[in-house]
Amino acid sequence: FRDRQNNKFLEDCKDSSEKLSSAPDNKAKVNTIKQHAMVVEEQLQAKVCVRNYSTT
Repeated sequence: FRDRQNNKFLEDCKDSSEKLSSAPDNKAKVNTIKQHAMVVEEQLQAKVCVRNYSTT
């Protein structure tokens, strides 16, 4: 359930960053949002890997 919530959060980030990126002033903000989303995604994947490894 938590993973689904996080995926929704990442989708929202992507959507809002695409909307923001149409305005030139917001390019830097968008890059920050995208970097943050990538970090969150990596952390999620790491957690999943750890969880899978610890259950085997």
